[in-house]
Amino acid sequence: MNPIGQVLIGLAMAIGLVGTLIPVLPGLTLIWLAGLTWVILDGPDAEHWLLFALMSLFFVIGLILGVYLPAKSATGETPKWTLATGAVFAVFGFFLIPIVGAPLGFIFGIFLRILIDTREFHRAIRTTAKSLRALGVAAILQCVCGIAICTTWALGLLIVN
Repeated sequence: MNPIGQVLIGLAMAIGLVGTLIPVLPGLTLIWLAGLTWVILDGPDAEHWLLFALMSLFFVIGLILGVYLPAKSATGETPKWTLATGAVFAVFGFFLIPIVGAPLGFIFGIFLRILIDTREFHRAIRTTAKSLRALGVAAILQCVCGIAICTTWALGLLIVN
C-alpha cells in the first residue's frame, strides 16, 4: 500500500478514536473498518489476517463493554427502556439544538423516563448520574479498545512492510 493510503487509513482511525469519546460517529466500528480496509488493500496474507483477527478481538471486547456496562448500571433502580428513551431524546435533541442537542437530549430523556416511572425527583437525579457515569466508563473503555486496534495496525505496518 502506498504511503497516501496508509495516511488515509490512519486518519480514518483517528476520526474513529474521536468518535469513541464523542458519540456522533460509530467510532469503534470506523476504526475496525479502517483496519479491514488496510488488510484488504495491503495484500491480504496470513500476517495481515492474523493482525486483523487481533483487531477484531479488541473490537468485540469494546462492543461488549459498551453495551454491558450501561445495561448493568441500568438494572436495579433504573426502569426498563431508560437508555432507549435517552437515545430517542438524543435524536430529537440533535435536530433541535445543533452540536450540544444530542447529549442534552440523552440526559433529559433518561431523567424524564426515571422521573415518570418513579415519581421521585431526587431518585431520578441520582439514577441519571449513575447511568451517565456508566456510559462515560463505557466510552473510555471503547476508546482504549480503539487505541489497541490502532496500535495493532501500527505494529502491523512495522512488521509486515
